[in-house]
Formats: sequence, C-alpha cells, structure tokens
Amino acid sequence: MRNLFVTMLAAVIIAGCGVDAPITVPKFMTGEHLLRKMISNSATSTNTTGGFFIFSGSFNSSSKTEMIVRFAWKMDEDTYVLSSIPIEKIRVKIHNDTKTPTISFKLEPDCYTYRWANPPENYIDAILENCVYYATITAKDNDWPTQIDLPLNQPMPVVEN
Repeated sequence: MRNLFVTMLAAVIIAGCGVDAPITVPKFMTGEHLLRKMISNSATSTNTTGGFFIFSGSFNSSSKTEMIVRFAWKMDEDTYVLSSIPIEKIRVKIHNDTKTPTISFKLEPDCYTYRWANPPENYIDAILENCVYYATITAKDNDWPTQIDLPLNQPMPVVEN
C-alpha cells in the first residue's frame, strides 16, 4: 500500500512539474496540397534595446529583412489555410503534367511529435516555423515563368562629373 502511495505521489509530482505538452503533427501536413494563391514579399523585424543609469547609458538597435512566401493551401476538403515561410525553404519542381500547382512539406524527423511548454493557438504556423525543413511546390512551366535579373542585365548608372 505504501509503495502504491509513493508511486502515485511521484506520478503527480512529475506530471505537475512543467512537462511540455506534445503536439502531434497532423496527418493533413503530409502529402500534396493544392495551392490557391501565392505571393512573395519582404518582412522586416526590428529589435531595440537600451539601458540608462543617471547620466550614462547605451542603446542598440538592429533590423532584419527577409523574403517571405505567403500562400493558401488546401488543408482538407473545403478549408484553405493561409501560411507563410521564408523563401529559403522553398523548392520548385517543374512537372508539365500537373493540372493545379501543389505544395508538399518535408518535416524535420524529430518533429512528428513536437513539444511546447505552452501549445500555441495557431499550431499550424508554429509547425511551419519550427518543423518544416523545406516545402516543394510542383507546378507547370507556364505557372513558374523564368525571371532572371542578373546584375549585368541592369543598366549602368550614369555618373555626372
């Protein structure tokens, strides 16, 4: 009886000590998903810190700009999700037999059960941010036009003396 009490007490203590809650990556994150809309734009994040004491102090500020791809993908039969990931995580596969462009996600192997101390409300964005190694967009050649702007293709600036 005493062993049962000690075991139950240990289980209660372990369960209450901030064990991270698992969020299993849903099945709808696997496979190919139809794309509805897709755009790219830049997102800027700024971080500013400072500290002052009487007459002296310091101030530090930094900003980071990254290209983001925003897209709407079909999650289930009649639901589209609006999501975004950095452009560095996008891969494009040209396949001319594709009728509608699709997206598929390559997930980190250890992310099939990801753990957060406090599970986020929008867990799909959290999974995309923390667990997606890359996303592959499959499209026809016509859906992904060539647009190469090399520095040599740009007009030379005119320098006036």
